[in-house]
Amino acid sequence: MRTYIDIRNLKILACHGCHAEEKTEKQPFVFTVRLETDFSGARDRLEGTVSYSDVMKLLVGFCEGHCFNLIETLATEAAKLILKRFSSVRRVRVTVAKPEAPVPLDFETVSATAELGWETAFVALGSNLGDRKGYLDGAVSFLREAEGVRVLGVSSYLETEPYGGVADRLFLNAAAKIETILSPLELLDVLQEGERAAHRERKEHWGNRTLDLDLLLYGEEIVRSERLTLPHPEMTKREFVLAPLAELDPFAFVPTERKTAGELLARLRQK
Repeated sequence: MRTYIDIRNLKILACHGCHAEEKTEKQPFVFTVRLETDFSGARDRLEGTVSYSDVMKLLVGFCEGHCFNLIETLATEAAKLILKRFSSVRRVRVTVAKPEAPVPLDFETVSATAELGWETAFVALGSNLGDRKGYLDGAVSFLREAEGVRVLGVSSYLETEPYGGVADRLFLNAAAKIETILSPLELLDVLQEGERAAHRERKEHWGNRTLDLDLLLYGEEIVRSERLTLPHPEMTKREFVLAPLAELDPFAFVPTERKTAGELLARLRQK
């Protein structure tokens, strides 16, 4: 059951803005926040929900303790902080208004809104050099420690033949189910940082590697960009990807195929 808690017009004096005087002279900022929680099973106990008093105190300390050029940044970082600090909040919408913005025109206020939530994503893990299990274990630990990421589950490790005709050693493959407040590209940056930490060298496509971290799915988003394609364009052809994914969540939905991971695995095995 979704429950919404609204905090309206929380006024805080702080220093935010691009102009020099805005960084030293306090002015009012007005926060309006919507928190989405799951109140089922709370039984009228504060422990079963989020304390709006604690949220307001957190916002006051955060707003007073930082100095951002843009209210867009202030709203976004405040939203991230709330999600990280209060585990029962699934989504948050933060609007920051600046009624005394230094603009010589007749206006009531100017505001920026950030809306963020925990999104489910799936990551493929693979290694065929050195201590393969150690590299996969290290990748899982890396994800657990990454800011803005929660690991919900990890599949069994599966030994597989190399794919693509370039690598010449057996792989260990797995998948991780995570939830994150990072955007797809931000999450991609984290995964590539994890590969670099494992001394991954990109010498040839489909070649031997210490660690491969591929973003397979991010909710039901479809992305086509120079850096990232979602869902992963090769995943439907690879049993070593679909099998761990289906083990974790056979109902994980692949929007470009309009099928679940379990359905895609069954189709691939029938070929």
